[in-house]
Amino acid sequence: MEFSSEQVIENIINVDPELKKLWDEMIVEDYGSVADYDKNKEDSVDMITIIDYIIESVETKKTTALQALFQEIEKGLVHGDEYTSELIAVSFLEGLQNAGRIREIDYHNVFHEWFQDETKRIYNGLIAIWEGRNGVAAIDEENRSPELEKGEEA
Repeated sequence: MEFSSEQVIENIINVDPELKKLWDEMIVEDYGSVADYDKNKEDSVDMITIIDYIIESVETKKTTALQALFQEIEKGLVHGDEYTSELIAVSFLEGLQNAGRIREIDYHNVFHEWFQDETKRIYNGLIAIWEGRNGVAAIDEENRSPELEKGEEA
């Protein structure tokens, strides 16, 4: 079953009542109403609300809901339709890195305890690309296990 962006976003924002409250406030502030949001939504811009919630959770050490949130991120990456997977990879994960850099947190490592396999692979690959390494090779290189590297040296 493929998930749509609407389904994935709904699942993400419902992992924590505080995040749901922030999301609802964003809709009223940015769109005026749910009806206007449904007609005019900009998913890639709206990801900022979720990203800000995550960054604030890390900064305030209120991270209880992040495991469930990142499980929903993983589902979107793995089981989302093409648009949803790209939305999460490009708008969400890159946005998370940019926000972490701006807020001066250790964005290379701080989120890893909540990442699942595909999220970690894409996230690390994006870091590799932005740091000047190349494409899929960078993603694969960034995610090599120490065991694999030891086996290649033998």
